[in-house]
Amino acid sequence: MDNPAYFTVAWRADDADWDFTDAGLFGSFRAARDEAAKRQANTDVPDLMFAPAVISMLDQDPVSGTPMSHLNPPNATGYAMASLSVPDSARRSLDHTLHEDFETVLGMAEGVRSHNRRRGNDTVVDVVAVTVIDQAAPLSASG
Repeated sequence: MDNPAYFTVAWRADDADWDFTDAGLFGSFRAARDEAAKRQANTDVPDLMFAPAVISMLDQDPVSGTPMSHLNPPNATGYAMASLSVPDSARRSLDHTLHEDFETVLGMAEGVRSHNRRRGNDTVVDVVAVTVIDQAAPLSASG
């Protein structure tokens, strides 16, 4: 499996840390950017900001696929656990907690994986980097 990338919408108020919205996962930057713009236009809270964010997989669960190491994207906003390498798209999900430290999330994911293996659970746990993208970033031809 390649290093898949997904997109979502992040939000923050004032100078607070970024957090995820309930927008879910998108397959393109264009869709995430449009959703962020829609949410921005519909808010009446002056200091609330919405922005698209790219979700880059940094590793894969050995149960579901080949373990792979990926380079950490530059300027990652934070890290989260997700279920993205599972082939069934209905089971893909993103934990809504964004952590600053990669090692913390990796340790948490490894703990969940061990627990799942002991119980015969096939829940997929991947570690992902989240990078908030500037709303004004240009779209590529592929969108």
